[in-house]
Amino acid sequence: MREKLNEITVIEEQAQEQYEHSVNVCMAAGCLSSGSEAVKESLEKEIGRAGLERWCQVKGVGCLGLCSAGPLVEVKPEETMYGNVAVDDVPDLIASLNEGPLERLQLPSDAPFFRRQTRVVLENSGRIDPERIEDYIASEGYSALVTALTEMTPAQVIDEVMQSGLRGRGGAGYPTGLKWTTVAKAAGTEKHVICNADEGDPGAFMDRSVLESDPHRVLEGMTLAAYAIGASQGFIYVRRVSAGDPAPEDGHPPGAAIGHVGPQHLRHAFQLQHRHSPGRRRFRLWRRDGTDRIHRRQAASRGPAHPTPPKWACGDSLR
Repeated sequence: MREKLNEITVIEEQAQEQYEHSVNVCMAAGCLSSGSEAVKESLEKEIGRAGLERWCQVKGVGCLGLCSAGPLVEVKPEETMYGNVAVDDVPDLIASLNEGPLERLQLPSDAPFFRRQTRVVLENSGRIDPERIEDYIASEGYSALVTALTEMTPAQVIDEVMQSGLRGRGGAGYPTGLKWTTVAKAAGTEKHVICNADEGDPGAFMDRSVLESDPHRVLEGMTLAAYAIGASQGFIYVRRVSAGDPAPEDGHPPGAAIGHVGPQHLRHAFQLQHRHSPGRRRFRLWRRDGTDRIHRRQAASRGPAHPTPPKWACGDSLR
């Protein structure tokens, strides 16, 4: 398996070496809502018209971070970031590849928003094309999974996670290793890994940022968990939170069919099934007097209200 990953990495790196510039366009939800798809299409047409296809590539990437300035475009290897890019700006942006940065659109590289960040979960966000498994593999993707499957027992994987101090990203910060240990010890032959990408917090979109910018990281993590606890199936629950969210046409999330390191190569069979559901709003805003200001009709159809919090609060109605 490792040889196959190395082979893919070499091919991908060689393919990238031919380009002197990579124009990365943010295709995450924030920039898409500002028109980044049209900007990307215009960049591709302009580069084709100028005959620069072998010299410059246009690449759709995940979130580049500063959503308020979208559509965002970053030029590599200069690492020049442009904000509020419109279709009309495309000819000038392409011309700037030889003439220097386009100052009227350039964002400061030393902005505290970027300078103070140390990315961990989102380290690939804005760097790779989330729809290309080759791009993820070239960024050392699936190497941890291969190490676990070929060099470690499930117990050793759990111990590694315990020693790392990894915790859940929710408010409780529950130790991941302890959770995996509990499930691994549980009786029963059929176990499942569930990725709850429900986005319960209103407007947070934390799960969305990971799923749309680096989906293979989620798939790799789920497969590692499945191997460690003895699960054979994984489920990802994704809520369709807006009309613009694409629904998978084939019933699988991006890259679910990991052909390069698929089940036929793994010691531990892992089937990834994906269910896409439109879901429904689950948060309600309560008042001091106990009346439900939001979704009153929806709440009535689900039965009695929850005990009233003493102050204004968001209550998660889990019915």
